[in-house]
Amino acid sequence: MGKSKRIVFAAAAAVGCVIASGPARADEGTGAPWFPMVEENAMADDVYAAFSLSVVRGGDTVWRVNRGRYRESVARRDFFVTVGRQDLAARETGAAQLSSILTWGGLGVAAGGALFLYAHATPGGVDPPAWPGLVLLGGGLTGLIIGQLVSGPRVTTDEVEEMTTRYNNQLKAHIEDKTGVVKPQPVQARLQMVAPWAGGSSFGLLATATF
Repeated sequence: MGKSKRIVFAAAAAVGCVIASGPARADEGTGAPWFPMVEENAMADDVYAAFSLSVVRGGDTVWRVNRGRYRESVARRDFFVTVGRQDLAARETGAAQLSSILTWGGLGVAAGGALFLYAHATPGGVDPPAWPGLVLLGGGLTGLIIGQLVSGPRVTTDEVEEMTTRYNNQLKAHIEDKTGVVKPQPVQARLQMVAPWAGGSSFGLLATATF
């Protein structure tokens, strides 16, 4: 029973790790985003088109991020690093490592349990009792199932779009700074009423423009 209790405790701890990966707000833990290197003579629009991010919605919590005009898929961890969310990237990495340990460890333990049961059922040679094999097999399968349920931080699609929009605005400013692009000031035109004799027009209107 002692081994069974330890297996159950390990499974509960793993479930706790899954639950602890709770939701993450888009405005928490914001760090320095990653920007590409930009040459001074580069075309700002081309650089932006090559590195800007876009979101593909699959539901409230199902999403995918693409980069550039060719819509190259961006892994979740790479996306978090790109937008400056190193905290979420670390949690994503930790969840992936835990999932791998539980999955492969569960397979190994389950295989060991199957060998015990095979030795118990086979006449002659070593004849271990059946319960160690059953415990190992059950514990290994439990770890395998939990490993498949482990996931990274829960980030909603709306939060991903918010992070993506903020990054694209920062990227645009970064590109404009590196390429020396100056945004043109908007042209404002207005009609001004003047005395009929001031503009030489009997209609008494003078068009002015501000640049």
